[in-house]
Amino acid sequence: MLPKEDRLTTGQFDLVMKKGRVFNSSLFLARVIVLPGKAKLAAVVPQKIAKTAVGRNKLRRSMYIAMEPYIDGIVDDRQAIIFAKSLAVGAEQSVLVKDMKEIFVKSGLLK
Repeated sequence: MLPKEDRLTTGQFDLVMKKGRVFNSSLFLARVIVLPGKAKLAAVVPQKIAKTAVGRNKLRRSMYIAMEPYIDGIVDDRQAIIFAKSLAVGAEQSVLVKDMKEIFVKSGLLK
């Protein structure tokens, strides 16, 4: 799990949703915005993708675990929201990690 200081606040989340650029991979969708300050992230699993709260929380935790290897390489001044797509629900952790790197590279989050 990401430390609280590395996660988006509600105000930052709303700003990224309004003005963020969209990037796609097979398992994730990312909205990214460049703002001064430390890099911050959020993982979101829509109710349409996983119906129960247990399922959403489990996938969200898996997404945060998939982000961990790349956290140190994220460029400052970037804030992003990573959304899960329906294919992510049954995916193995190694596939999530690989696709997370792909979306981070596509969106310019990695150095």
